[in-house]
Amino acid sequence: MDLLRNSATSIQIKAMIENAMGNALEGIMVDGTPEERLQEIMTRAKESGLSVEKIFGYFNNGDLSKTHVHKDKFLEGLEKLGDNLFVINDDELIELIKKIDLDSDDTISLAEFKAYCLYSISSVAWKAERKRLEENGEMKKITDQLKQPLKKKSNEKMFPCGEKVYRTTKFFWKTSTTLEVCLFYSEALDIVTIQLTNQTSGKHLRSLCVRKKECRIDQEALNEVVSTSMENSDLDEKIFRASKEWEFCGKYIIARLKLKQSLIIPANDASSSQAVIPYLCKLCGDTTDTIAIPKPLNLESPVKSTILANIDVGEFDNAVQSFERNSRSARTSRNSAQELSNLVAEALNEIENDISPSDRLEEAANKYLPNGTPKND
Repeated sequence: MDLLRNSATSIQIKAMIENAMGNALEGIMVDGTPEERLQEIMTRAKESGLSVEKIFGYFNNGDLSKTHVHKDKFLEGLEKLGDNLFVINDDELIELIKKIDLDSDDTISLAEFKAYCLYSISSVAWKAERKRLEENGEMKKITDQLKQPLKKKSNEKMFPCGEKVYRTTKFFWKTSTTLEVCLFYSEALDIVTIQLTNQTSGKHLRSLCVRKKECRIDQEALNEVVSTSMENSDLDEKIFRASKEWEFCGKYIIARLKLKQSLIIPANDASSSQAVIPYLCKLCGDTTDTIAIPKPLNLESPVKSTILANIDVGEFDNAVQSFERNSRSARTSRNSAQELSNLVAEALNEIENDISPSDRLEEAANKYLPNGTPKND
């Protein structure tokens, strides 16, 4: 009975917090930075009567007993506030977390969260809270907690994301966006990291992760492709099969890769990756809403690729034509030099005859310009 009572209380607290946080979103402008929007929401939540503990509890699904939240869980909480408010890529998330996670352990403690709200948010509500805590001595306790020796939260070994196993591009007509999609596979964790890059702006979107075993491959179709391709071929079947398997796996993921438009479009970059949000949707036959999973804490991120800016087609054609002209000129000069060399050889062979070699050379030289180009008759 006590368990049911405690559970009901927890659910009620979660509902109350989420309702208050939802009300804090009303009238929030979407044209600021992620940190500016976060501070505005934290201020609204504080003004609504929520304590800093309850605001922090929002990021732990209403559990007020937890004193730490991982950065990925923190981001999930931000995204629940509304996709249009927190369209945030990996770089922006890192910069935002750096300002809150003072010991750089990828985990935000309650003390760190309190310090951020009380020191970094300059609103009247948080200044008043800081003054109250200073007067009752609570502020010193928060400061002392932050001064404690740094403790590593986990000794778990980090694993690299693995080698790049597949690359392709996909065009999304609704948002007029073309993404470069690269898959990296960590065999140790059986995790496929999906790196997404906007080909127009060259900026990276937030990476997605899936388990390879969740990517269902049509083995019959794969066997047929391999069997057909290996006929009269010297290819290594094992290597070829592995390549084709990743191609099938990539197509399975690409079929579910979608983008949704955000209301946040930076004024200085309408094609920015911040204007769209990637996600993996559910297709007919799928047993779950999405095959995407949170990035494992012990999985390293792939090195960011560099995409060259788009080349103007007209400029490319002009460059090709210029190259062709230079090539023809080079061939003409080479042929002329060869003919001149042949004439010199003939002149030397005339030594035994009555014709003077100097006359022969002069005759040959008169047929060509100084640069080796034949004179026009």
